[in-house]
Amino acid sequence: MHHTMTAATDTGSVRRMNQDCVCIVPELDVAVLADGLGGHQAGEIASRMSVDAITRHFGDRAAVAGAADAADQMLEAVNAANAEVYSNSRQFSHMEGMGTTVVAAHVCNGRVIIGHIGDSRCYRFRKGELAQLTEDHTLASRLLRGNPAGIVPDYSHHMLDKALGTQPLCAPDILDREVLPGDVLMLCSDGLSGVVADTEIAGILAHGSEDPESCVEGLIDACLKSGAPDNVSVILVRIR
Repeated sequence: MHHTMTAATDTGSVRRMNQDCVCIVPELDVAVLADGLGGHQAGEIASRMSVDAITRHFGDRAAVAGAADAADQMLEAVNAANAEVYSNSRQFSHMEGMGTTVVAAHVCNGRVIIGHIGDSRCYRFRKGELAQLTEDHTLASRLLRGNPAGIVPDYSHHMLDKALGTQPLCAPDILDREVLPGDVLMLCSDGLSGVVADTEIAGILAHGSEDPESCVEGLIDACLKSGAPDNVSVILVRIR
C-alpha cells in the first residue's frame, strides 16, 4: 500500500501573519500540521517548533527503534514537542505563554496513527463519505459530550481545553485507524473546518480525489471565498 502527500497553507484575508505550519515527509510516512494560538506571543514559533520536533523525532532511528509500537512512537514525538515548546516559553520572555494545536499522521502497515491536541482536525474521506476522526479539545466539545443535542455558546467553540506547550505535560489523543486504498486523510486547521461546511469539503474531495494538488487548492479557495478570517492550512494523504 502506497500513499501521496500534499500540503498548503495561506494567511487568509484578515490576519497579517500566518501562525500555521505544515510539513510532509513522505520518506518517513509522516505529516504534521500545527496552528499557533492566536492572541498569544510567538504563536508562529510554537507551531514551527512543534512541527520540527515531531518530524525530527520520527527521523531519529534510535528513538523510533526504542518505541514499543507506532502509537508509542507518536506519543513520544508529541510529548517531545510539548517539552521543547514549554521549555522555550519558560526560558525566553518573547516566547512566554506560547502554545499551539497539533495534528500529526503516521501511515504505516495499512494503519494511520494520529496524534492530536487542540482543535486542528483529521478527517477520513472514504467512498464519498467524510468522517471526522479527531475530537476537538474545546469547551464546546466538553459541554456537548454529556448532552449531544444541547446548544452551547458560540465562544465555547474557540476556547481550547488543551494545547501543546502551555503546560509541562500534555495529554494528546493517540488514535489508531485502518486505512484502505482510495482513502483520503485530510489534516486541517480550524481556519478551514470552522469556515467551510463538511458537505462542501466532501464535494471538493469527491471531484478531485485523483488530483490532490487541485483538491488542496480548491479547499483553500473555498475558504478564501468565504472570507478566510483566519489562517488556513490543509494536508491531504491519499492512500493507493
